[in-house]
Amino acid sequence: MTPTKNAADHTIPLIRAATQATRTDPFQSGFLIELPSEGELLVTGDIHGNGGNLQRIVQVADLGRCPGRHLVLQELVHELQAVDDVCRSYRLVEIAAQLKCAYPKQVHILLGNHEFAECLGLEIGKRGRELNAAFADGLRAAYGESWEEVKAAYHEFWTSSPLAVHTSNGLFVSHSTPHLDRMDGLTLEYLRTATVADAFRREGPVFSLLWDRDYRPEAAEAFARRMQAEVLLVGHTACTDGMRVPNNRHIILDSKDMEGRYVLLPLDRELDQRRVLAYVHRLYR
Repeated sequence: MTPTKNAADHTIPLIRAATQATRTDPFQSGFLIELPSEGELLVTGDIHGNGGNLQRIVQVADLGRCPGRHLVLQELVHELQAVDDVCRSYRLVEIAAQLKCAYPKQVHILLGNHEFAECLGLEIGKRGRELNAAFADGLRAAYGESWEEVKAAYHEFWTSSPLAVHTSNGLFVSHSTPHLDRMDGLTLEYLRTATVADAFRREGPVFSLLWDRDYRPEAAEAFARRMQAEVLLVGHTACTDGMRVPNNRHIILDSKDMEGRYVLLPLDRELDQRRVLAYVHRLYR
């Protein structure tokens, strides 16, 4: 399909509307979503360009019929199973933007390290493929001369996106958790008050939150106390069975392939790791 200006004329206003919906989300303070003790929460792991899985997640969430249900999506970009050098995961960004506009109080799109890398121009390579370049090639193929304007709108969307979700019943959801030695400065109050300039830099608390993987029990306990949480629910790490439990605090979800999983939790009940695990489901039974 030949790219047209009309495609960008549709997409850019959509992304800007989703950005505005994110900025005015009544549950969001700064980079933190804080949910009350009512309704339900559906959380996914990394999706990485798998449009079929995103479609399945939207079907399961059934937001129109479940107005008290919140949906948390993460790591939409960068296809990891692509067979060519053109990445079409931008389509998932636009589907998520449509969802945010349609259900502004229910949909929360967490920033992952791959979106963070796009914003900062940090190269990510997988299996000999440079993912940022492949993503840019996909935008060029879709939007032609307007691809950089579309990408700029994406960046604005991502820099408005939350970094974490905190619930009143003991859950902290983020893309990952920091190394034990790099937790300084990361608090709930930091997430509420950090500026874009402070958050989007190569070193600092947000970089550690999105990129590190420290599943040692002592790191998990320290971060859970810091975040006033019983359970740390994350993505970022590939799981052959769609889920991994590395310690007594973390639960890792992976939603990018046929083994993908999600969790659908009540927000009005006390939670611990054992109880949360009972609410984990496979995308495909």
